[in-house]
Amino acid sequence: MLNFSFNRCMKTPSTIINHVTKPGMSIYFDTQNLSGGEDYRAQFKKTMADFYTRHPNGNPDGAEYIHVMLSNEKYDGQTAAEMHMFALRFAKTIFPNAQFIVATQPHDTPALPVYRHEAEPDDSLHSHIIVCAASPITGDIVHVAYSDYPDLRRTAEAMGKDYGFEPKEKKAEKLIDLRRDYEELSREQDGELSWTADLRRKISAAVTKASTLDEFHDFLKKDGIRTELTPSLDDFVYFHPSRDLPCRGKTLGKLFTKHSITAVIDGKRI
Repeated sequence: MLNFSFNRCMKTPSTIINHVTKPGMSIYFDTQNLSGGEDYRAQFKKTMADFYTRHPNGNPDGAEYIHVMLSNEKYDGQTAAEMHMFALRFAKTIFPNAQFIVATQPHDTPALPVYRHEAEPDDSLHSHIIVCAASPITGDIVHVAYSDYPDLRRTAEAMGKDYGFEPKEKKAEKLIDLRRDYEELSREQDGELSWTADLRRKISAAVTKASTLDEFHDFLKKDGIRTELTPSLDDFVYFHPSRDLPCRGKTLGKLFTKHSITAVIDGKRI
């Protein structure tokens, strides 16, 4: 589900520009009507100074910059590249003549190296769009007001469909279907089960009972199933007592991947 925020900011954008340009903070970074070899803060400041020279009283609310933030939620599945393309497209559509920065970051910035080329599907991302309040092309104020918020959000949501964003209601329906699948599998009768069928049933029972990932692993441990993370941290590996070799979640099916299991368990707390 797409999260959208919009603010007209009355102070200079030095702090936010410092944040997005700090080495290692942004995965992808793009600008419009800015020179790459110069200080972005100084360029924003010059554009506003030129505007005030021409229009001393032409900025009634005193905004120095506009800040739009677009973000996804866990399990939406957008990659960093997709999130950035979406934010850049939105910025170019809404602010065609403006001076802006678009920077895409993971919510969990300490783990940034993991996201350098591709975000894990069970992590969330956000994109900052930082827009100078005056346009260096037209010489006028960028006329996007708080009253435009509903239209801006609708535009973002319409564009977001091209990048895999779904309405909240549809996402909730998928989560309900996932929970139902686990409950049905966990109720399967004991009997002459293959090790894979036994593993699926025990995993489903653990998902149904657990309210945290730690509880999920504990329930499996009590059933004799040991779990680990893959080296890439993107899936669970299960060890059935009847086998020496481990089995990845995706080998058992989509329901048994880290992505699906974590989505359902986290969804219980919503």
